[in-house]
Amino acid sequence: MQGKIIDPEIITLKHNNSEEAAHEEHPDLRMFGLILFLIAEGMIFVGMFGAYLAFRFTIPIWPPIGTPERELLIPGINTIILVASSLVIHNADTAIK
Repeated sequence: MQGKIIDPEIITLKHNNSEEAAHEEHPDLRMFGLILFLIAEGMIFVGMFGAYLAFRFTIPIWPPIGTPERELLIPGINTIILVASSLVIHNADTAIK
């Protein structure tokens, strides 16, 4: 089986056509996408808060009997690490500017 001979003119024409196709005008929908994303995320959180409030106000004893007590040490340490890393990133960004 022998290889095909490649014609450089055909490759150049295809390359030029693809560049022209890439630069065609199209509507800018970035703001629409951002707004749609924010609305979708807002609906998710409204649903979660609504479910929490529905459970919270329909159950006479909160938290329900038998619910294990939440551990606060490890989540507290993780929160401190997260805030510290955010401060480091902010300081680096300020130093770069």
